[in-house]
Amino acid sequence: MRRLGLQAEVRVAGHGHAGAVQAVEQAARLVADDPDALCWVAGVDSWLHADTLLWLEDQRRCAQPGVRSGFIPGEAAGCLVLAHPDLRRRLRLPALAVVRGVHTAREAHLRTSETGTFGEGMSDAVAGAASVLRLPDEQVDAHYNDINGERYRSEEWGFVAMRTAAVWKSLQYEAPADRWGDVGAAFVPLGAILGVQSFRRAYAPGPRAMITAGSDTGLRGALLLQRPT
Repeated sequence: MRRLGLQAEVRVAGHGHAGAVQAVEQAARLVADDPDALCWVAGVDSWLHADTLLWLEDQRRCAQPGVRSGFIPGEAAGCLVLAHPDLRRRLRLPALAVVRGVHTAREAHLRTSETGTFGEGMSDAVAGAASVLRLPDEQVDAHYNDINGERYRSEEWGFVAMRTAAVWKSLQYEAPADRWGDVGAAFVPLGAILGVQSFRRAYAPGPRAMITAGSDTGLRGALLLQRPT
């Protein structure tokens, strides 16, 4: 981009599953301040390294015989492009989705906590992203969740579902990890792409989709997309 004479800045916005939600938060603020800003949000991750796989086995987190709540390690990369509608039109880019809401929060009770989780951090993230909705008329139609087979994540979602039931049209969700494996920081961009493709190909159950993700470090994030009119 510099060779083209374009000013470019690179930031590491967040880490883990929810890192890209934090990046979208930053991009939204940047676009609000500068309508000419074009933001790329990329997520890339891989568990497929010998030392990492040995560590996962030692922690009993890798899906294998004798491990009841392990996950399948994966690797992937995904990218989103965000821009103000005026800039998008000038660049003649199609409107694939609208970022209706985005929010991050922190979870105090991590996977290693003796008390388990009560879903407080993720509930705050979901409520924050959905705060723009006129409920109950604008409930979320589709949900892409980073549940990967680990008991902690499933229990977390159970508490989130109870705390935020009014947000959802249905408590059913898509868990792409059962097909991709756990793709870590790439999950949110790829989950957003699933939502966008459902809009484009007209098989979405409705005009709104939310992607939720939680990092091992306690970062929780929710990204609310809406089908463009």
